[in-house]
Amino acid sequence: MKVIKISLFFALAALLSSCGYSEEFKEVNFENQFIIAYPDYMKECNDLSPLAVLQYKNAYRNTYSIVRVEDKQDKTLLEFQKEGLDVLKNYELLSKPLVTDSFYRENADFTAIDVQMYGMMEDENIYYWHSAFESQGKFYEVVCWTRSMDRKQRYGADIEKIILSFKPLI
Repeated sequence: MKVIKISLFFALAALLSSCGYSEEFKEVNFENQFIIAYPDYMKECNDLSPLAVLQYKNAYRNTYSIVRVEDKQDKTLLEFQKEGLDVLKNYELLSKPLVTDSFYRENADFTAIDVQMYGMMEDENIYYWHSAFESQGKFYEVVCWTRSMDRKQRYGADIEKIILSFKPLI
């Protein structure tokens, strides 16, 4: 009987350890348009936004990310960013949207405006990180989100790594 219990313990331990994810991030080069890195636990999908060119999620951890690309045409980065934020702010299932932080970044390859925002969806907090990027010829929108303050605390650093890993190539 002891042998069965020990064998069962090791089998259960092996099963649980195989369900874990590494802490590594995998870099994705999307059609030589941009590079972004996602944690091992997020997988590519196609069910988050019809406008996104790249989508990743982990439904169990409630972590999601989309990337949208647009030609520059006759608008500014601020106008592009406002359009993206307005979509979030006017989403019918999201109530009480509140911008909690925003900052501006600039380097040789791009300019970016990052906004962190909270809202309520069916009595649950939703945490968004919305970034609008401008490169030489394109605008890019990167949005990551998760549900609940608990998940924001657990996965917020990963969301920040995703956003900061983004690099336009054109």
